[in-house]
Amino acid sequence: MFGGSRANRSPQRPRFAVGSPRVRSVILIAVCLVCLPACQRLTLPKIDPNGSRIFLPPPNYTQLQCPKLHDGDNFLPDSAFPAPPPPPACLDGSGTSSQHGICNLLDHKCKLSDSIKNRKPGKRGELQLTPMLVVAPVDGEVTLLAGICGEDGNFVTRQPIEWMLSPDSVGTIIEVGEEQTSKLHNLLHHNDPKVEKLDVDFARGRTSSKRQIITKGSPECQDDIPVKKGQTWLSVSSPTEGVTHLTALAPDSEIWDRRRQTAVIHWIDAQWNFPPVPAPASRDKIIPLETTVTRSDGFVPAVGWLVKYTILDPNVAAFRVAPGQNETQIAVPVNQNGKAPVEVVAGPAGRGSTQILIDVIRPEDAPNRISEVRLAGGQTIVTFQAPVLNLEALALNNVARAAPGQEISFAAAMGNAGDTDISGTTLTMRIPEGWQLARKPTPEPTSITQSFLTWDHGTLQMGRQLDVQVDLIAGRAGSYNVEFSAQGVQDMQVTRSLPIEVERAVVDLSFTPSGNRTEAEIGDFVKCDIVLKNLGNSSINNAVLLIEAAEGLVEPNYQTNRLENPIQALRPQETRRLQQLNLQVQRLGELPVTAKLISGGMVLASQQLTFRGLEPQPKQPDMELSLNFAESFAVGASPLATIDLSNTGQTTLSDIQVEIQFPAALEARSVNKVNERRVAPTAGNRNVYLWTPPPILPRSSESAAPQFQQLRIQFACLSPIEAGQIVVRAFAGGLERRAQANFRATGAASTPASPGAPNPATPREGTLQISLRESGDPVQLGEKMSYFLSVTNNQNRPDTNITIRIARPQGVELEGVYERGVRRRTQLSPTNSRIIELPVVQFLRSGETLDYTIEVIPRNIQQMQWRATVTSESIRTARSAEESTTVLP
Repeated sequence: MFGGSRANRSPQRPRFAVGSPRVRSVILIAVCLVCLPACQRLTLPKIDPNGSRIFLPPPNYTQLQCPKLHDGDNFLPDSAFPAPPPPPACLDGSGTSSQHGICNLLDHKCKLSDSIKNRKPGKRGELQLTPMLVVAPVDGEVTLLAGICGEDGNFVTRQPIEWMLSPDSVGTIIEVGEEQTSKLHNLLHHNDPKVEKLDVDFARGRTSSKRQIITKGSPECQDDIPVKKGQTWLSVSSPTEGVTHLTALAPDSEIWDRRRQTAVIHWIDAQWNFPPVPAPASRDKIIPLETTVTRSDGFVPAVGWLVKYTILDPNVAAFRVAPGQNETQIAVPVNQNGKAPVEVVAGPAGRGSTQILIDVIRPEDAPNRISEVRLAGGQTIVTFQAPVLNLEALALNNVARAAPGQEISFAAAMGNAGDTDISGTTLTMRIPEGWQLARKPTPEPTSITQSFLTWDHGTLQMGRQLDVQVDLIAGRAGSYNVEFSAQGVQDMQVTRSLPIEVERAVVDLSFTPSGNRTEAEIGDFVKCDIVLKNLGNSSINNAVLLIEAAEGLVEPNYQTNRLENPIQALRPQETRRLQQLNLQVQRLGELPVTAKLISGGMVLASQQLTFRGLEPQPKQPDMELSLNFAESFAVGASPLATIDLSNTGQTTLSDIQVEIQFPAALEARSVNKVNERRVAPTAGNRNVYLWTPPPILPRSSESAAPQFQQLRIQFACLSPIEAGQIVVRAFAGGLERRAQANFRATGAASTPASPGAPNPATPREGTLQISLRESGDPVQLGEKMSYFLSVTNNQNRPDTNITIRIARPQGVELEGVYERGVRRRTQLSPTNSRIIELPVVQFLRSGETLDYTIEVIPRNIQQMQWRATVTSESIRTARSAEESTTVLP
């Protein structure tokens, strides 16, 4: 705005940066190569104003702000100097009205009259002057810009501008702007208006024909002033206080009311020093601020002048004033010492930082017709520090309602969000009456009573916090408040109360015999169906379904009459069907069994059944074996053999072995998927196969069809045979059955399509590959999900006795394990409640894969870790696979 406002700098004569196209191109290239999106400032060599070279040698540099990528024709950076403000919307003098070229007489489209007409394009122009109002210190130098805006919106170049001071003005004209041009340019434009200072109060100027930068001879670019094409400039200074009225006139303009503008400059003899940023203070301290305002080169206090202070955030700070006065804005007169003091105290918030704006104002002087003027503005920042004790508490999973005996987890965090440490901090939790601790809190409290838990934390540093978790078992039905309280020195205390409504649990327990069968002979089984339904409005967590049966009625796998099934979570209105309960009758008479749902030591629901044990009746095992095979076919055909083994007796057929013997003219190519792992050739004889089907249960009633197992073998006929025979023999429970089929094959012999069994002398290579993957991650609590287990024999030879074990995490309910593609539940070995052991696979061919689907329901919020292992007769070192799944609430 004005050059003399910089402290400790003597006024210098303004200088120009060379504006030739070559120099501008060099600047543009340098800016494009150096400026990156992260650049803040750009340092370039200073341009030689004499034109003898492009740049001055070091250490002459100019710092520029990085230019925008493109903004019309403006490739130069924006000025960092705050004044003069941008003129009204008028472009550089690049329009048609500003062209002064000579008309080409050879061009038939060019008229000499048009060329003559356009030689005075500024006759309809409007004068624009900036700035119009300036406040400057005495001995400073103010630069003003003027231009003539033509009818087409462009500044008009090479037009005369006259500058004049009014007779009552103080100050003198220092310099009038003149662009540096070459001799050829001056020769071509010798009729341009002259640039000259005729007196201290009158000068003539000319609008420029190119863009310029007024550098003022300083190495910084904050005070540089850009001059557009079609503008000119003038500098004014005054050694005394007063007012300067400077008028700019466009003499060639014919619009009298738009051809002149007058700027007003107020020269002030004053200096000021704003207060520095004070050090942070505690909220009980006072922060003093002091602004110094003097006159006559800093020797005379500016008594009576005003300094206005304004607090931007009244919650952080306030002025220390008398009651009823404004606490956020105050005007303080300068005293005899040239000081304008003020005191700042902490606001309602007690801590934080806020800006304080400071304005220096010269008051109105009516006798001398001087109005009030704002001379300068500054700012400072005050900061108040204080400890802030915070306390947050919540019931995990947003539990607001619970059932008696339900376990509820609470978490609390005592923190210091302030700027200083808090000493003597203590966190206390009040346990509601009738509630109990489920386990030790984390971390362990300093003291534990029946009603309170206390953590003596001591000094709580700023930005730190104490996190605790407490697991409680809800008492009887009622309304409760679980209360946390945080305390510190200086009577700091914060309390959080969590309301919990304990409702009497309403659970429907359905405990019924399967098929309404309540009687069974000794050694037989009875089955029970169990269905739970939560009829309440709150979840039931960590409950246990307890099954207690009379002696003589036991669970066959564990041989116990007392079973506990954990129920991790039963949501409101949820209905859950549990796995069918199998019980074996071992005594005669009435055998009662009771099912109870227990939570927190309280019985939520109970149901009882009574079974009757009967004398065992003699039962006879029996079975039927049938073989279906074509009687005649040609060589090269693929006949199918179907073997059916039915249980026609009254007992279960177990340990079944079926031997299939066929002639060498046939080759077994494939068996049905259901039994492919239960069929294998006998050792040393590829024409005898052994089938080991699973146990076959007896039919459930006299009218029901007998249970059976079926095996289908696809053969390939390799050579003709006149009288062939397939013989099948079945062995189970001391029974033996035999079936055979006679056939005839005609035609010429064919080459075997497969090499048959591998050579026993071939070394075994490869291993077993196991993989375990999940159906999705993460999963929701209580929702069914699946794991997919695959075991592949990557050996060059078959393997036997394939053993697969799966370790499941706690808090997971097993729905079942199924053979993939068959959808048949796999019978599990009852070795360990956390170890799932799949049935041993007796034979696994080379390249064959075992596929299983494991369906589970997570009952705890956790990171489930699953691990599966596989061993075999050949691979004794277990191969393993792991999978981790996140359970969300």
